[in-house]
Amino acid sequence: MSNKAEGTVGVITTKPWEGKVLYGFALKGEQGFYGLGTTVPTFEKGDFISFNWDDVKGRKSVVRGSVTVSKGAPAPSAPTPAHRGGYAGGDDTRNKQIAWQSCRNAAIELFPHMLAAGAIALPKTGTAKIYEATLAHINELTLRFFQDVFAADKQPTTAEEPSMDDEPEESSDD
Repeated sequence: MSNKAEGTVGVITTKPWEGKVLYGFALKGEQGFYGLGTTVPTFEKGDFISFNWDDVKGRKSVVRGSVTVSKGAPAPSAPTPAHRGGYAGGDDTRNKQIAWQSCRNAAIELFPHMLAAGAIALPKTGTAKIYEATLAHINELTLRFFQDVFAADKQPTTAEEPSMDDEPEESSDD
């Protein structure tokens, strides 16, 4: 029999494992993590969620498909990008789908450059292992970019953006 839980997501984690990426999360004010396995989370840090979980070998494993963002959730402390614009009617799900697709495309575009630069490595043999490792790296990049999209509005910026009118400084070789 499944256990029920709800709360505000405090952190989302990723962990490469055997050529795959495992996902997990912790609720604010609670000890321990809930595991999602290879299922990519459909929520983000700060969302109020409810879900079912089972104890699997001493670990809290979320029942697949049971996670929902609750309607009666506490109001967020800062507006998310979807609430400041987006599509008519404030379709947050649609905005997240578009953000996810964009992050996925960026991860796919970045992957060969990281591989060529030696920032990531793939197994030397085994087509299936190479495929799984490639997919795991792209999944990890996608999730990181997706989390950064929504975290960007919540973080104060301190760095000054360079102006397009600024010319790069020339170095002297004297």
